[in-house]
Amino acid sequence: MNSLIESLGALVTPDIAKKVAKHLGVDAGMVEKGAKILGALAVGNLARKAAHPSGASAAFQALPQREQPGLLSSLLTALKGDMPDETASDRMHAMFGGGANSMVSALSKKLGFNVGPLAAMLAPLVGQHLAKAVKQKSLDAGGFGKMLQDGFKAFREDPAHAESAALVDAALDVGDQAEHLRARFTPHELEEVHIAPMAACAFIAKASPSGLSGSLAEFKAANRVSMELLKDASPISLLGSLFGGGLSSAEAAELKREAQGDGQELLRTIHESAEIVKTKAPAEMDTFRRLVNDVARNVAEATKEGGFLGFGGRQVSDKEQAAMERIAAAVA
Repeated sequence: MNSLIESLGALVTPDIAKKVAKHLGVDAGMVEKGAKILGALAVGNLARKAAHPSGASAAFQALPQREQPGLLSSLLTALKGDMPDETASDRMHAMFGGGANSMVSALSKKLGFNVGPLAAMLAPLVGQHLAKAVKQKSLDAGGFGKMLQDGFKAFREDPAHAESAALVDAALDVGDQAEHLRARFTPHELEEVHIAPMAACAFIAKASPSGLSGSLAEFKAANRVSMELLKDASPISLLGSLFGGGLSSAEAAELKREAQGDGQELLRTIHESAEIVKTKAPAEMDTFRRLVNDVARNVAEATKEGGFLGFGGRQVSDKEQAAMERIAAAVA
C-alpha cells in the first residue's frame, strides 16, 4: 500500500505531468519530482502544526468541506465580478503555511524551474485528498494529526527519499525564517504592500477603461511584470514572502472595494505601502518602487487606446500617462 506522501505524489499522473511540463517548458520527470516534493512539503508543514492540539485542530478545520470548483468555474466567477470563497493563495497558505511563497521560491531555485503554478494546482488537490482520507477513516483532529506525523516520519526515514527529504527540510526552514520576518509587520501592513501593484493596475485601468478584453490584457501585464522582476528576490525577504501566489480572497475583496471609488483609496494604498517598505524594509524599497512603476507602465501599454479595430490607437493615452505620474509620486 502506498504511503500518505506517495499517494499525494501520485495525484499528478504521467499524462498530467506531460501537460504541465509543456506549459512550463520543462521535462515531465521534473514536474513529477516537483509534485512529490510539494506533497511532502504540505504534509510536513501540517504535521508540524499538528504537534500541538490547537495546531491539529486548526489544520483539521482548514480541510475543504466540499469539492473545490475547477479552474474554468473560478475564472468565470471572477469575470462576473463575484469574489470566490477561496483563491489559489488561500489554498496555498492553508496547505503550506504563511511562508508558502518563500518555500516555493526556494524550491524553484533548487529544482531549476518555477514550481509556483504546480504548487497552486496541487494545493486544493492535496486538501481534497487529505479530507477524503479523514472521512474514510473517520478521524477526528487528533487522529488527523497522527496520520500526518506518521506519514511525514515514514517519508523522512525512508532512504529512498533522502534527497527529497533534504529539499523539504530546507524549504521548511526557509518558511520558518519567512514567517519570523513577516511577524515584524501587522496583517494590515502585509496586505497593503501585497496589493499595491494591483492597486496600480486598477488605477491605470480606471484612467482609461478598455472593456473586458483590455482588463484581461492589463491583468496579464501586471502579473508578468511581478514574476519577472521578483524571480531573483531572496525567499527570505518581505517581497519574496509576499509575492508569487496571487491575492487572498480578503485582499481581492479589499482591492475590489477600493477600485469602486474615484481612485483616491487606490493611491492611498500605494502611498502607505511605500511608507511601510521605506520604514521596515528599506533595503527592498528600490525593488518595490520599480515593481509598482513597472506594473503601471506595462498595464498602460497593454492595450491601445483610441483608433478603430486596433488601428491608429495610442499605446498610452494622456489619462494613463497622468495616472502613471500620480503613481510614481505616491512611491517616490
